[in-house]
Amino acid sequence: MGGSVPTGDGSGGGIRGQSSGCVYNGQMYSQGQTWRDACKFSFTCVDGSSGKYQCQQLCVTWDLPPQCTLNPPAAGKCCSTPNCPAGFNIQYPRGYVAN
Repeated sequence: MGGSVPTGDGSGGGIRGQSSGCVYNGQMYSQGQTWRDACKFSFTCVDGSSGKYQCQQLCVTWDLPPQCTLNPPAAGKCCSTPNCPAGFNIQYPRGYVAN
């Protein structure tokens, strides 16, 4: 998970304070800020004082009928989109946004 990053005073002495935020791969994110790790996960800094962040898969794992296929991601997007013949009704997750 995340963590706070101590900040020094530049003299090589003790730590004077702590930066508030979430650290991921050496990058600091503010509370409420969201970011992505390539096309795999989306993260949100949920508690900057403790450095905790939440992650979720960026793309939906579709459970499609055999008549349907997945189209490759559109230009600039990460996730495949379902493609079904007329008459098939796909249930998109609540709040779905094509990523």
